[in-house]
Amino acid sequence: MYNRLFSRAGLSLERLRTFVEVADAGSMAKAANGDAVRQSQFSRQIKELEEHFGRKLTVRSGRNVVLTSEGRDFAGLARQILGALEDFQGDGEAKQIPVTLGSGESFHRGVVLPRLESIRQRLPGIRLELKNKRSSEVASALEEGTIDFGVIDEKDLTESMKSALLGRVRHRLVVSHGPKKRQNAEGLTWRDALRMPFIGMEGRGALTTMIEQCGEKEKMPVHYLIKCASWHGIMDLLSHHEAAAVLPDLLPLPASCSQVEWPGLKPFDRVLHLAWDSRRGSLRLESDKWQRILAELLKL
Repeated sequence: MYNRLFSRAGLSLERLRTFVEVADAGSMAKAANGDAVRQSQFSRQIKELEEHFGRKLTVRSGRNVVLTSEGRDFAGLARQILGALEDFQGDGEAKQIPVTLGSGESFHRGVVLPRLESIRQRLPGIRLELKNKRSSEVASALEEGTIDFGVIDEKDLTESMKSALLGRVRHRLVVSHGPKKRQNAEGLTWRDALRMPFIGMEGRGALTTMIEQCGEKEKMPVHYLIKCASWHGIMDLLSHHEAAAVLPDLLPLPASCSQVEWPGLKPFDRVLHLAWDSRRGSLRLESDKWQRILAELLKL
């Protein structure tokens, strides 16, 4: 059995670990922490893997190591094998198995964290590790095998993924009365809200562009109080300032805020799925159970 695989030298768990470490670090020098002896060892081990499989796994780009297409596939496979073996070892020692979930900040804060105790009770054998990533980054991480599960936009699903529908996320326009007591926003329109100081997200995403274009069209350019790097920052500022902002409905409405209807936000609805790589999942112990319970507990 497996005669072809073991007919040549050059394959070992240590070499698989070396390849994953170099792939993650992006260079042998970084993976070896500047140790010239270890760097030479890593270079030799990767060459031995290439000779064993007869595939070009890496190419040099200056001081960095770039994975070829086959190298990326091999790195994902190596992570699966090492992860599955570590799971098996952990199961035998009655330790918690680390399971990584990638999703956006708003999903972590609005969905995962409030339900963390339920996840712990239903899946006591795992230790959930959260990675903050955009949907496109989640897709790449799933294919590379650097995360186990991801919350991903429907449009970013690929053929190699399996998924379970979680639900739809909408955005809402909110106005804050700052530290004052919450007031009734009845009669307030989205045009009124755009005249207020605005708290937005950094960057030039599609949502930010739409908000600014609406302001220009209505001849009332958006005036930013500040732009933030996170939804958490926006929510914190809304509790202290009279301002307007757009928030995903995954997050609770701040106590000082009222919601204002704005049909223009409808095109920014997102359909989210819990996704996993079908190839990786087959190697993890109890992966079917994890998939089923996480999909149930994270449903919107």
